[in-house]
Amino acid sequence: MSSISSQYSTPTETGETLRSQKKEKEALQEQHEREIENLKRSYSAEKADLTDRFEASEQSERQNHYEHLKNLKSQMNREERELDHRGRDQIANKTDQLRKEEVDAEKSGRMKVDNTLRKYAVLDEYERQKTRIASEEAHQNHLSGTQAIMDETERSLQALQNEKIQFLEAKKSDHAKALMDIENHYDGIRNAKANQYQSEVEALLGRSEQDLNQKRNETSSLVSQYASKIKDPFYRIQKFNSEVIDQGDSY
Repeated sequence: MSSISSQYSTPTETGETLRSQKKEKEALQEQHEREIENLKRSYSAEKADLTDRFEASEQSERQNHYEHLKNLKSQMNREERELDHRGRDQIANKTDQLRKEEVDAEKSGRMKVDNTLRKYAVLDEYERQKTRIASEEAHQNHLSGTQAIMDETERSLQALQNEKIQFLEAKKSDHAKALMDIENHYDGIRNAKANQYQSEVEALLGRSEQDLNQKRNETSSLVSQYASKIKDPFYRIQKFNSEVIDQGDSY
């Protein structure tokens, strides 16, 4: 009986094997969970870093854009003030000159006879009309020039703003694409690890099932050998090769 039992694993050994396989499975599962947790932390850190860099870049671009717009606005206001100042000086100089000529004409007119006074009066009126027309034309030219400068500056500002908006949109698209690529990369790694873990678990379960079936078959075969008392070495009849001899007073 002891020689037969030594050829097969006992239930205790089978239990030890199952516990060993269970520990191996738990170790693989724990290792897989640690790897997934590390990947999650790495992905979160990289994603947070990219988000911070994108926000810092966007804030810097917005600040530079605002500073540039502020400088352009200041330059436009300064040029407008200079143009207005020069226009006012030109008008004042022209007015002073015309007034001086008007005074000189009046002085010379008083010394002329009455028949020439009307002529100078007409000429004086003509000069005033010409001065008024010239003043109005100069003022109109100044307004037109100022408006043209303002329109050109507005178009430049609008073009610059559109360019900055397109640049920011392109930056957003690039960052979104980079984040998507990183997410897809880590999803691929996570799926590969999950598939590898699933395959290892299935293989371990398959091996455990095969070992259990083999142990069941071996135990069933061993038990079937002693199913009847005739086959059991402890209960079957033992026959001894002996001979009975009659000694007269004894056998």
